[in-house]
Amino acid sequence: MDELTLLHTARDLPPTALEDLSGSRMALDRAIDGARPRTHARMRVQRRVGWAVASAGLAATLAVGLLATDMTGFGGTPHGASAQAAELLTAAAKTTIHTSDPVVGPTQYLRVDTKAIDANMTSDSHGKVIGFLAQRTISLYVPASEQSNWVYTRSLPVVFQTFGPESAAYASKAEAAMFAEHGTTGEYYQGLNANFQGRPEYTPASLATLPRDPQTLLTHLYSVNPGSGVSKDGEAFKQIIDVLTTGYVPADLRAALYKAAALIPGVDVTEKDTTMDGRTGISIGRTETKNAERQDITIDPNNGLVIGQRTVLLNGDEGYPAGTTLMSTSVTTTVVDSAPTSAQSK
Repeated sequence: MDELTLLHTARDLPPTALEDLSGSRMALDRAIDGARPRTHARMRVQRRVGWAVASAGLAATLAVGLLATDMTGFGGTPHGASAQAAELLTAAAKTTIHTSDPVVGPTQYLRVDTKAIDANMTSDSHGKVIGFLAQRTISLYVPASEQSNWVYTRSLPVVFQTFGPESAAYASKAEAAMFAEHGTTGEYYQGLNANFQGRPEYTPASLATLPRDPQTLLTHLYSVNPGSGVSKDGEAFKQIIDVLTTGYVPADLRAALYKAAALIPGVDVTEKDTTMDGRTGISIGRTETKNAERQDITIDPNNGLVIGQRTVLLNGDEGYPAGTTLMSTSVTTTVVDSAPTSAQSK
């Protein structure tokens, strides 16, 4: 199976009491009798990342890019991203190709840490939808050696944001019931070549097979699961974000993905000062008018690397006010000497 197809078919991370905030759509009702939560129907969560090391000097380049007004799209196409977004993505691509990827020794691991927030909701006896946001942390340990196990740990979710008294009451009940059933110990999985329940959509080996030519790469993205998503362009942009946020994308592929995003109509700079988990970057996104949601990716203007991504609700919807960030993930990567051997308590 094409690894990009797994974007849509492999969202089955390990079952828990709450929604998987990094790829699976686990129901909170597995943990709570009587409360029947469900994920926001539009939500799809990805994972993880940004690279921790980079060359300097992109900030000035990006500043110039944000002032550009005469571009019609990357490579001169009149049908691609906006002038500002295209210039920003092109600058990021030029800089990231010179970025030093993390060097993982023979016995070491690349650790990808994700802070993820996701929407959860239920309905009362009258059918009124009540929602809240929950947060959890996920760590993925990718070994340098194919003979070593990948390791995946995930904390139990905690309430992050509520929306009024009914939301707060539901969230409190959900969280209390979950901890009563599961205690404070998170989840732990391991397996060779990411062969464990909830394996990631991509592996370094599968990423190596993706095209590096931007137009060829975008054509490939368009060909994966045609008809899925709200629109063809939105789905392609979403897939680009999914790849960029794995945590182990090599520099040449990062550059190709940025350039491919610049070819997608509707992509634009959505916020020039976005803070995610204490880091500030520029958000580039695309709005789907059919479901009034915007998907953003946030890039650090100092090095052109990914900080995280988010889905923003533009109109008020079931259980959530307009402007709510329904889902977000911020990701960091480090190189470590060992991986945990059991679940961690929080």
